[in-house]
Amino acid sequence: ILPLTVGIGYEFIKYAGKHDNVLVRVLSAPGLWMQRITTQEPTDDIIEVGIEAIKTVLFDDASNSSVDSSDAEDNAN
Repeated sequence: ILPLTVGIGYEFIKYAGKHDNVLVRVLSAPGLWMQRITTQEPTDDIIEVGIEAIKTVLFDDASNSSVDSSDAEDNAN
């Protein structure tokens, strides 16, 4: 029954994204209320941590890929 439930939910979300009528708003309201209750805007310190994490990943990935390519060249010779 899970695939059926997921399929119906997917189709409803797809339909709700394209239409704005009373039925869609009524059926979407409980989910939006729950989202409003369980989420909150990030504080500045949380945003700073996220930025530093992205910088670390991006710079580590760039330095690792250059190291990997030079290792591959050394192994080929």
